[in-house]
Amino acid sequence: MKSVLKKIHYVWNYQWPPFHTTSSFSPRGYTLHYMVEGEYRLTLNNGSETVRRGDMVYYAENEHHRYSGGKHRVIMYSVNFTSPDLPALARDKRIIPDSENFADAFKNLYLSFHQPKNTLETLSAFTLLSGILQSLYPRPSLASPRESGPCWEDVETMIKTERRYRIKSSELSTLYGISPSTLYRKCLRETGKSPVKKIQEIRLDEAEKLLRYSGMNISEIASYLGYPRIHEFSREFSKRTGYSPSFFKQLS
Repeated sequence: MKSVLKKIHYVWNYQWPPFHTTSSFSPRGYTLHYMVEGEYRLTLNNGSETVRRGDMVYYAENEHHRYSGGKHRVIMYSVNFTSPDLPALARDKRIIPDSENFADAFKNLYLSFHQPKNTLETLSAFTLLSGILQSLYPRPSLASPRESGPCWEDVETMIKTERRYRIKSSELSTLYGISPSTLYRKCLRETGKSPVKKIQEIRLDEAEKLLRYSGMNISEIASYLGYPRIHEFSREFSKRTGYSPSFFKQLS
């Protein structure tokens, strides 16, 4: 048996002033936010919802999100961790309301993390985070044996690292030595989407980042993402966002 949690990267305590607004990507791995005070409007995965005191928010990998604060300050805890064998929650379950019973757990997790030279405090931090995660995942999901081959998170890492944004599902099955049906089940279970849809999402997420933050032109971005023709990139991007790549770049 091995630990589900590999590493806790940070535990922070954020304090935002009233009407604070920001837009960013969540860091690698998994991130949990716990609201201590205030409320804000969160736009995530094409949906928008108000996050209030006692709510918990869950992010997997580099998810784009936008915070829009109100007239009161916001205080929250944020923990980022690596857990390669942990499947991502479905995208419609990323905001966990009324989690006030975890207030002490997050507070003590923060205190324990900031005493890293104390072995007992380190053990306490992992125990506290494990307890929080157990509330989010049904016990069978944590205890069930892993299927052969990689988890989908490993596949996504390979796609991004090797820039294989147009790879086909059949190529992935051959590459990892698993059947197409196994690959499909892994992806659907961990992301709620088929491999084809998820690869397209990864590709277009990367397109948004490049259009926002890189100095590449539209043709260079299309080539970088593996599109054989620029109008194919434009059509797919416009269908996803409602904007042409060139107009989206101007807005950014």
